[in-house]
Amino acid sequence: MDSKQALEQLKEGNKRFTQGLCIHPNRDEEARDRCVEEGQSPFATILACSDSRVPVEVLFDQGIGDLFVIRNAGNVLDDSILGTLDFAVKKLKTPVIVILGHSQCGAVTAAVEKMDVPDSIQIILDKIEPSIKKVKEKSPHLSKKELISATIRQNIKTVEQTFIDSSELVRQAIKNGDVILIGAYYHLQKGEVEWVSLTDDQV
Repeated sequence: MDSKQALEQLKEGNKRFTQGLCIHPNRDEEARDRCVEEGQSPFATILACSDSRVPVEVLFDQGIGDLFVIRNAGNVLDDSILGTLDFAVKKLKTPVIVILGHSQCGAVTAAVEKMDVPDSIQIILDKIEPSIKKVKEKSPHLSKKELISATIRQNIKTVEQTFIDSSELVRQAIKNGDVILIGAYYHLQKGEVEWVSLTDDQV
């Protein structure tokens, strides 16, 4: 499928999920066998937070082999994530890449509140700091709750732009119309995915 069809499939899957009409596709023995015999050919790549309340295949009502999912705390970008995303573009040729943030993100909250954490966690929080700074510059009088919510959304956009700036491969794929890079915000309570930005015009 092309990028528009792939994005529509994600939207339809989330709609089914929120309405309690999931069809649970590609979760049987036949799907497993097909992926083993034919290899994987996911139609979308998703960089998501590791939060257990964000089960990516479930909230998009997809199954085995449908999505290429990359997860870490705060859905941030580092060298290994960048390489994995480039692999999705180069090798798997997924026509859609989604940067998926979510409400009540613990990593963003920790970064905003400047929690005292081990160095291994601070590395993650440092990657969220530019988004905090940008939100504060634009809206200096937000409450802490508002700042966290705004930073979650800004972090999605920051990761999108950093990916574009860092990857010649994805820039070319977007220019050629082979890939859509899009941000999304998952509402934990409602189960809805809000599509927050298309970035193909930023290259």
